[in-house]
Amino acid sequence: MTHQRKVQLAWVLLAAALFVGAGFVQETRRTKADIWEILPFRALIVNYLCIRAERLKEEGKFYDAYQQAELICKLQRHYPGVWSYQSHNMAFNISAETHTPEERWRWVYNGARLLRDQGIPYNPRSINLYKDLGWIFLFKIGNYLDDMHWVYKRQWAVRMQDLLGAPPLGTTQDVIDAFAGLADESLLDKDPTRQGAAVIQADKLAELLKDPDVKAYASELAAAGLDVNKQPQDLLAWYNLWSLAPDVSAVRIGPPRPETTQDVVRYRLMNAPDYAQPRTRLLALVRAQILWNVYRMDPAFMLELMKEYGPLDWRLPQPHGLYWVLLGRKICKEQNLDDSDVLNTQRNAFNCLKELTWRGRLTMLDTRPRRDSRDAITLEPVRVESQMQLPNVLLYQLADLRYVEPLHQAYLKNIARQVTDSKTRFEANQFRDGHINYLAGAIKGLYASHRRKEAQAYYDYIRQNYKPPGATWQYRDVGEYVISELRADDQPIRDLVESQVGLSMMTGYVALAVGDRAAAGESLEFARKAYYAYQEGRQKRLMLPPLQDYSVRIAIELMLNPRSLGYNLPMTDRAELYRELDDETKKLIYPQVRQYLRQACKAADLDFDKIFPAPPGFKEQDAQPLPEDKPLQ
Repeated sequence: MTHQRKVQLAWVLLAAALFVGAGFVQETRRTKADIWEILPFRALIVNYLCIRAERLKEEGKFYDAYQQAELICKLQRHYPGVWSYQSHNMAFNISAETHTPEERWRWVYNGARLLRDQGIPYNPRSINLYKDLGWIFLFKIGNYLDDMHWVYKRQWAVRMQDLLGAPPLGTTQDVIDAFAGLADESLLDKDPTRQGAAVIQADKLAELLKDPDVKAYASELAAAGLDVNKQPQDLLAWYNLWSLAPDVSAVRIGPPRPETTQDVVRYRLMNAPDYAQPRTRLLALVRAQILWNVYRMDPAFMLELMKEYGPLDWRLPQPHGLYWVLLGRKICKEQNLDDSDVLNTQRNAFNCLKELTWRGRLTMLDTRPRRDSRDAITLEPVRVESQMQLPNVLLYQLADLRYVEPLHQAYLKNIARQVTDSKTRFEANQFRDGHINYLAGAIKGLYASHRRKEAQAYYDYIRQNYKPPGATWQYRDVGEYVISELRADDQPIRDLVESQVGLSMMTGYVALAVGDRAAAGESLEFARKAYYAYQEGRQKRLMLPPLQDYSVRIAIELMLNPRSLGYNLPMTDRAELYRELDDETKKLIYPQVRQYLRQACKAADLDFDKIFPAPPGFKEQDAQPLPEDKPLQ
């Protein structure tokens, strides 16, 4: 090597040493995470890792690829596009390459957690990251295009059921009131630097335990084997196992059955009225803390959304999609709807609420073995995903028309802002088509539910304010419009038809139960028209299940748990409905309802065999189990 070459090499080595040294001089002024950003040759390292991660993915070495992805994100942690790409890759691409339900869910959720736990905290002002996280909940978990979508829905429903329980089955205000206690600001320290540092903030727990009643209750729990200072989230496991409260009993097949002396003590602690006030306060703290520290959600903002948009059931993925996209708009202070990113983010919020309109009323039946398995909530904070078995739960989803008016108002609010921002006319606003299409679907649902005046009002609103062209909108009577839509070549969309069939059949059955034969006849006839109008000429893969499947499922739900559908039917009304059903439907539902109804009749001092007689020709071997997890709308 020549002398000149040696001098050049020496200068290069000196420059590299000075570059590295400069980084370490700044180390005392940086956080640990910042060190990744001062590595020499960072761009070259990132390029190498990207190539290697892609190769590992192609070879099916997904966990190795995941480690590379984490390194890439750490090296470029303030570049939102890196987080978007890697999370999408996990939730949509890698998940599709795996085969077992556990693997598929793990990768979908890894993609969501990457954004929620790291990407957004590092880039809190990037609205696209909030939009991407909301999209995973809305589209990947909440939609039906993935062949394992029910796996994702079950997993999420179990987590939120174990954490928050089922919402009340009453009015929107009942749902809001039940959640409001979690939004108490005294339950949390919302310093962002503390978020996620612990599952439960010890100082907040200690502050609550200063209350004499709560302290006394905690002492009783400790004597029974639960130390709230060491494992406060286990209070949820006890509550879910032993409580008779509606938020947990609503999903059980049967009541809890204490067998040992220890069981009896724990059962009493979860149900005794004497402990109601301290139990409620302690549960509220644990739930709020886990929402904030594990799921990184603010209970106060959740409550704000419920007050504005309706009875959000957090066991469904769509409310979480709504939460993240609207939190993004709030934190980023992005209100200009002329900006395409802001506009698309708001459209995602609307899509979440549309999905809740068509499938937002959840009925969940939890058949998990309770004694030998810990609840999902105790697994989530310690990240034991590899040990999780698929939860054995059944989910049924129905339309929830309580969202129609709040979403209509949300459209009007955002249209007014967009018209102002873009200086355009109302009828030419960017949300026009989405608003019309949503109200058109809502009109059909309301009409199917025998809420004809509301349907007519929305139909008139569209005609007067948007003045859409075409014969469809020239009718004066909303009934003529609905029937014409059923007969149109390109109508209707499957989700809307299922919603119409389910709503009209449910309305008809409730009318039968209360003796309104005229309303029952109209509603049941409309259900048949909607069903057969859709089926005619439809491709096999797009066809609906047999009409009898809908009637059987709705009849069973009205017999067993009418409040889950929004109705309060006493046993005498259920008996009247049963009497009015045709013999074939009776034969199909009788094996499913007789045990429960027999016990309920006994408790009400009613003669079960008299008011719920076995259908003609019924035999035990005729009983057929219902298929699992079929969406009912």
